[in-house]
Amino acid sequence: MARLLAAAELGPGLRVLDVGTGNGRLVPGILEATAPFGEVTALDPSENMLAVARRRHPSPRVRWIRANLEEFEGRPGEFHRIICHAVFPHFFDAGRALGVAHRSLVPGGLLVIAHTVGRDRINARHEKAGGAVETDVLPPAGKLSDTLRRIGFHPERVRDEPDFYLVTARRPSTTPTR
Repeated sequence: MARLLAAAELGPGLRVLDVGTGNGRLVPGILEATAPFGEVTALDPSENMLAVARRRHPSPRVRWIRANLEEFEGRPGEFHRIICHAVFPHFFDAGRALGVAHRSLVPGGLLVIAHTVGRDRINARHEKAGGAVETDVLPPAGKLSDTLRRIGFHPERVRDEPDFYLVTARRPSTTPTR
């Protein structure tokens, strides 16, 4: 987790979207790194998971929202950081989710897509589980970087290791002229 949070380049006062927050595992680390005034928006499609997270991590600096990233209707440029931990294969429309992320970041904001387990293990686990997650595949990090570039991000860090997967991409600070 420390490696993931370090990659997010968190700092005081930042507004962070925690996509697929689940039980809120990242929330304490984000709150600590963004203290004293930073804010976390914890997004998850499961009301049950959000209820667990709310009980575990009560804080006035956290806003809990039941939604998928693809459906999220936040304000444009609302967040300095968006963290997608252990959730990317589960997007029902990855292109749409990444488009929402791009729109939701401030210029210069950072998107972090990370798994603390390697891609091969994640994909094998999903295939073995079958059913709803059987086709939830984490793409090679280089392929994801290419997708992010097409959406308008600037990929920065790309790691596709046996025990860690990380792609960070920044929304450009300025809009290119045509």
